[in-house]
Amino acid sequence: MSPKHSIDIFLGLDIRKSNYQTCTLDREGNKVFDKPLPQLKSELAALFNDFQDRGAALTTAHQPKTINALPIAVARDCNCEIAYLLGLALRKAADLHPGCA
Repeated sequence: MSPKHSIDIFLGLDIRKSNYQTCTLDREGNKVFDKPLPQLKSELAALFNDFQDRGAALTTAHQPKTINALPIAVARDCNCEIAYLLGLALRKAADLHPGCA
């Protein structure tokens, strides 16, 4: 990653039926956090605030108006940057890494 970027922590959330699967990377690509998280506002806020303490954080969403509404609202409340991944971009990224979720 270029030193011009101001993001220090990249947080990905996969929404499942009963929880969120989280995977968080630092600027160098090291895995910082990778585990299931309950679908609770308090848990999300604690996660976002913890990573904001480490630097500027970015979370990604691929369904901004549906099941991702809670994580997006909490990320905004915690002053976390949000990036939207369109379906085609998400599919192309998945094709680059077959077998890796």
